[in-house]
Amino acid sequence: FLMLRQPLRSTPLYSSAASDVYKRQVHGDIIKMFFMMSLTKVLLVNPADLGPKLDATLKRKLKELVEGTVNGRYGFIICVLWIDDVKDGLVKDGSGDVLFNVEYQAVVFKPIKGEVLDAVVTDIKPDSINVTIGPLEGIVSVKHVPLGYKYDEMVGAFEGPTGGEKITRGSQIRMRLSGISVKTNNFFVIGAINQSNLGLLQVFPLCCQLNLDTPISD
Repeated sequence: FLMLRQPLRSTPLYSSAASDVYKRQVHGDIIKMFFMMSLTKVLLVNPADLGPKLDATLKRKLKELVEGTVNGRYGFIICVLWIDDVKDGLVKDGSGDVLFNVEYQAVVFKPIKGEVLDAVVTDIKPDSINVTIGPLEGIVSVKHVPLGYKYDEMVGAFEGPTGGEKITRGSQIRMRLSGISVKTNNFFVIGAINQSNLGLLQVFPLCCQLNLDTPISD
């Protein structure tokens, strides 16, 4: 291998979505699943891309390769914030391609067991409720649905004891995460809605003070 030196200063790669998420964390919002992480990535650059525009090429390749992907250890990479450093490049024998080890800062979303999240119902089955939470997919087992809710096969919904509360496709629910697994390109979460101040969001007043210390019942 040959060494190719490529000094690079830290250059912001802000997007409005990433900066908004980061501000919510920095300013002490109750959301704790968003983190700013220092990560590394090895980028392969074609000889044709070497030259005065190499910095821009590295930034573009980094964003294309990592944004929207899942790192089982650190979480779902939402956005690259900036590049901290680029190590000396290694020229591969035979091809001329160059490998650059890039250190960068990114905003990541990592679900945490016990965390309370708001989800959107995507499907209803007699034994479960399928949901999405931003980039995450998840499920709520029927045994973790509030007492008194019954599955109504005619409308495909879980109906509350009063008859006026229905969990259907498109409903928003608040759930506590009880299990997390990593798929090939995403996280899959298991949750519960059978606790105080969890469940169908429309039944809670906006000023509701959450009491989220109740353990999940089996």
